[in-house]
Amino acid sequence: MNQMMTILPQRELFLVIIGAVTYIALFVVPLLQPKVKHMNEVLSTVKTTYAEAKKAIKGYYPQECWADYGVPDKR
Repeated sequence: MNQMMTILPQRELFLVIIGAVTYIALFVVPLLQPKVKHMNEVLSTVKTTYAEAKKAIKGYYPQECWADYGVPDKR
C-alpha cells in the first residue's frame, strides 16, 4: 500500500512536466525565436565592433596604453 502511494504522485508529476514541456514547445518557443534572432544579430554587431576597435587601438597606441582602453595584452 505504501509503495502505491509513492508511485502515483511520481506519475502525476511526470504528466505535469510533460504538459509543461509541450506548452513551452508549442507556445513559448515560437514567440521567442524572433527575439533570439534579433539578439544574435546584435551580439554579432557588438563582437565585430569590438574587434575593429581593438585592432585600431593596437595599431595606433603603444602596448603600455592598451589596458587604459580595456584591451588585454595576451602576449
